[in-house]
Amino acid sequence: MQWESHAPILIDGNAAFTDPASGVRSGRGTANDPYVIEQWDVDASSATGVEIRNTDAYFILREVFVHDGGDSHVGVMLYNLQNGWVESVSSNGNLIGFHVELAAATTLNAVNAWDNVVEGVKVLGGSDVVLTQITAERDFDGIFVDGVTRLDVTLSYARDNRWRGFVLAYSSGVTADMNNATGNAGVGMFLWQNTDLALTNTWLGGNGLSAAHLQSFTIADTTVLQGGMELFDVSQGVVRDNVIDRPGYMGIRLGGSNVTLARNSVSRAPDAAIRIEGSADISLDANRIFDTPLGLYAVGTRRLTMTGNRFNGTGVYLSGDTIDDFASHAIATDNLVDGLPIRYVARCADVTLDGVAAGQVIAADCDRLRLANLSLGPTERGVQLFFVRTAEVSNVSVRDTRQDGIVVQDAQDVRIADVSVVRAGPYAWGVLAVSVARMTIERATIDGAGYGLSAAPASVVTIRDSVVDGVEIGILVSGGDFVLERNRIADSLHGFRLDVAQRATIRDNVIERSSSSPDTSGIELLGGTDIVLTGNRVADADTGTAGTTATRMEGMCGPITAAGTIAKGPPRTTAPPATGSGTSRTSSTGTARTATRSSRSGCRTNCRWPPSVRSRRNP
Repeated sequence: MQWESHAPILIDGNAAFTDPASGVRSGRGTANDPYVIEQWDVDASSATGVEIRNTDAYFILREVFVHDGGDSHVGVMLYNLQNGWVESVSSNGNLIGFHVELAAATTLNAVNAWDNVVEGVKVLGGSDVVLTQITAERDFDGIFVDGVTRLDVTLSYARDNRWRGFVLAYSSGVTADMNNATGNAGVGMFLWQNTDLALTNTWLGGNGLSAAHLQSFTIADTTVLQGGMELFDVSQGVVRDNVIDRPGYMGIRLGGSNVTLARNSVSRAPDAAIRIEGSADISLDANRIFDTPLGLYAVGTRRLTMTGNRFNGTGVYLSGDTIDDFASHAIATDNLVDGLPIRYVARCADVTLDGVAAGQVIAADCDRLRLANLSLGPTERGVQLFFVRTAEVSNVSVRDTRQDGIVVQDAQDVRIADVSVVRAGPYAWGVLAVSVARMTIERATIDGAGYGLSAAPASVVTIRDSVVDGVEIGILVSGGDFVLERNRIADSLHGFRLDVAQRATIRDNVIERSSSSPDTSGIELLGGTDIVLTGNRVADADTGTAGTTATRMEGMCGPITAAGTIAKGPPRTTAPPATGSGTSRTSSTGTARTATRSSRSGCRTNCRWPPSVRSRRNP
């Protein structure tokens, strides 16, 4: 509809409504008979299109089109007033579509703002403001609200804006219901430092929700497609009955206290479905998580309470530094991984889990723990042990984990025997031990993980009679006092890697490599003292591969004793001359080369041999 043109309108004070230039067509400014300004076409290229300020008269502004203010003039400005009603007004191509500041008992209903330079609708301060059926598109921020007491935002639509769809900040008593943010370049819904907020029945497409410094809040019945929910420094809140599908990164990322996550569904996240960090007193109830590489990732978090959650092929991943990060939780057995219970025990003694059904096993701050005859997976991590003392894991099989197979952290006196880990994550360890004292791993089988067995840092560790196949690093240790014996490493880039090891004995191991990479090694020593290598065999299936190192040493200090046999490629018909006492060779790359170096002392900052030597040299 083409309305009559009108010059920019300025109404300052109650008396100005009766000015002939006010655009008022009827009314007396009372609740029953408000002033009505309607059906005007206003060009804002020379001044603010419609400006009403410093009044408490009742008025209605409706069916007005304000346009072409450019980057200099606002479309509609309402300042320091109350009892205003704006309906079916459109603002296009202005600096700000609608600017409402210090208004009370004022409603914007069914207004449209598009292609404005900054905000489509901007509300600063005031109280009892209602925004309903707003459409804001192709602005910078669609709807921006800051510092309002008692705010209702309902049935509004922010789409294709150049930054954010909705911004609700520094406000209290906020109700946002049945809104839609789709296709905005930045976040769809941005919440900042609000109290008593209820966000419900919202649709967020393309980008999700980001919130910080919320207190006493509810986020419910909201659908987020191709975006997630991030909530930082929030407290006393409920996040429930939401659906999050294909977020760009994580499903729900939470930092705060006294928050409940209930009955949410998170699917197809490229990272964690739910990440909780630096938090306390968080409850998770009946959430559904599927088709994600990480289920629940809790880092530096205390007092989790979990009931009735369902994980598809993932589970719970705990991370932190203190005992309370692991042992202060309450995780019930009705939390299921593919229908099998998560077994969580904490602050316990003399507990045995033998032959029970389990999707995951997590133990923290326990003495004399025994796990036996368990079959775990698919899951996140099969076994997680934190701050345990005198623990045994035996006859346990773990398969198809998204992350590490078996994890031991900050523990002592641990024995792992007759375990198998098959198909762990591509960047995961079959067995990962961190900050462990006195541990034995024997007869372990790792097949198809990213990495094999790791004890780093650790002390007094024995790894024996184990088989690692198809990984990048077979066995990694650092710290001191290691015995690695009778292990077999096959089809791996690196067999053994010792990083600053002390008093290590490496004997009677077999390393069989098939990689043609020029930077592979059988045994790699990266700093250490008092190292003994004896009876080890390094065999390379790729005959004569240039650059393959039998033993690589860097930064070694103290005595190194080495004696053993290395097999690599076919024998040569002519043997090189002897290189010194204590060394004998039958060929430079032959199938039987034996060398002994004893009492190599002194601190060497670089023991890497040049390729022409290291491809032939004994360890």
